[in-house]
Amino acid sequence: MKFYEDSIVHNPCLELQNPQNAKKVTDYLNKFILTADQMHKVKDVMTEEMKLASMKNPTKKSCLLMMNTYITELIDGTENGEFLALDLGSTNFRVCHLKKNGKEENFDVKYYDIPEALKIGKAYPLFDHIAVCVKDFVKNVLHYDKHDSMPLGFTFSFPMINKSINCGLLTTWTKSYDIQECVDKNPVDFLQAAFDANCVPVKIEVLINDAAGTLMKGTND
Repeated sequence: MKFYEDSIVHNPCLELQNPQNAKKVTDYLNKFILTADQMHKVKDVMTEEMKLASMKNPTKKSCLLMMNTYITELIDGTENGEFLALDLGSTNFRVCHLKKNGKEENFDVKYYDIPEALKIGKAYPLFDHIAVCVKDFVKNVLHYDKHDSMPLGFTFSFPMINKSINCGLLTTWTKSYDIQECVDKNPVDFLQAAFDANCVPVKIEVLINDAAGTLMKGTND
């Protein structure tokens, strides 16, 4: 916000054209400039709310919703290997391939659409469609023709309670999805069954939500 304030105050064209309006904008933006003490207070309140949200029996209810994760380490740049990733969100999903040797990386990605009709009803049509798309990626993008299964990390961008590194129970659908037979179930079971039925050489090793996925990606940038 300080940048915008400086831009307005020191922009002679804006001041000459309408200095009264420039002052109104500056006065309004000044409300969003935080002092050091205010920023520390925001940090302290946020930290306290996170602690409350992560407690089993908190003394009071937190204003935050926390999701557990079984990710215990962040990326440190020494990782090696070849991996697939699937990010399921709203109107489309992406399949990614990462070949990593320390800091050196080769990255491929392709986006696939999800028809609206597959977002409601039964689980099989949705996960079968996803499996067919991943099969297309493995075959036509990677040209992978081996029988060995490639490890895949599944980012499932919906509320869930993780039970293990590759198991989470969907609590509710969002983003216009409504497939009730998946609620309180592990999406990995549905997707892995679809992979197996379509002979896709992929094994789901990790299930995380998009918040944890963003954190992991950020440590690698």
